[in-house]
Amino acid sequence: MAQLHAVQSTRESPDATDIGSLLDGLEDNIEKLETALDPLVSQALSETTNKMPVLDKAKLYIFVTYAIESILFSYLRLKGTNAKEHPVFTELARVRKYFEKVQKAENPPETAKPKLTVDKDAARRFVTAGVRKAPFESPSGAEFKRKFNQRAENAEKAERRERKKQRRTVEKRRQDLSGSDAGPSSTS
Repeated sequence: MAQLHAVQSTRESPDATDIGSLLDGLEDNIEKLETALDPLVSQALSETTNKMPVLDKAKLYIFVTYAIESILFSYLRLKGTNAKEHPVFTELARVRKYFEKVQKAENPPETAKPKLTVDKDAARRFVTAGVRKAPFESPSGAEFKRKFNQRAENAEKAERRERKKQRRTVEKRRQDLSGSDAGPSSTS
């Protein structure tokens, strides 16, 4: 027994006064934590987050969930249970993923921003193709007017020819009808 006592005394163990000061520090930290958490705990979480922006609301829910899961994890470890095989551990990992998503939303990576550059060769091809498809356009507009007027005149001429052709057809039918009404002509 004397040997056991000698082994224990050679280990570095805190004095009773050191433990007392550590407990006092723990009590002070717990009081500060209670004071900081009082606005959050004094009312329902939905009331607290009611007027918060969406991103802040998501962060608060994630922090609260993470705190609860961490406390459960610590409790299981203190009890001697293998907490890494408990469902709490997978839940902690899931909450961490949500926290990473919120961080990405808050600070998007620089590569995610679209580049606004002009491909000059492609622009040149578009413009050239557009110019080739619009043959009547000219810088002065005079050539366009001339060609437009020429097309309008051609359309009018074609319309006049068509009307003339229709009149001839109508006259020819009238003559055919008037000739057949007279009956056979008798020549004596």
